[in-house]
Amino acid sequence: MNDDDVIHAIRAAFAARTAAGADGNRALHEVALELELSLDDCATAVGRPDLLPRGRGGWTLGTTGARWQEDHVGSALAGANPTVMAHLPGGFAVIGDVQFLPGYCVLLTDRPGTRRLSDLPRSERVRFLDSMSVLGEAVETVCAEHDPGFRRVNLEILGNTDDFLHAHVWPRFDWEPPDVVTRPVWLHDRRNWSDPATALGPQHAQLRAALTSTITALAAGT
Repeated sequence: MNDDDVIHAIRAAFAARTAAGADGNRALHEVALELELSLDDCATAVGRPDLLPRGRGGWTLGTTGARWQEDHVGSALAGANPTVMAHLPGGFAVIGDVQFLPGYCVLLTDRPGTRRLSDLPRSERVRFLDSMSVLGEAVETVCAEHDPGFRRVNLEILGNTDDFLHAHVWPRFDWEPPDVVTRPVWLHDRRNWSDPATALGPQHAQLRAALTSTITALAAGT
């Protein structure tokens, strides 16, 4: 397609999604993923630069597997985020891409452009927090069954680095280093967040399957 055709395709796809009830943020992300174009190009084509995530550059889905990490929410909405285990009423339950504390999960908002809990209408805040509690209970259940050293879960909504609404669900264990076992998880050795040995991988397939089935059962009330 030439440039005019691309612009027409973007505008048509965006108009179709907004006419179907999607808000502008969700529509823009879905169009970018469908057409494999950057968010910047799509926002320019529809004249809505205000829909771009603050502080985050544009991205293209392309064929590189790691590209989903540049937009966790948009890729989850498009089914392109490989860490998603379930779509709960308040967001996406994903397994963490670091697993130095096995069972670490995150709840991602499913509303693109949402930076903090207070950005949501009150009813959606309740759904997000309820989904966080479901994910927390699933992590607690699975980790207690898999590791006798399990202590508890820590639930946190931060957003100081990644500027979109998400909640961390950290399992905590007796075998953590004595100087951090009773303290915030962020005091762990910073190398844990980049060490390939503790990154999410095939060795976590059984843990992920257990988390997924437990999340599904709890969400269904069974």
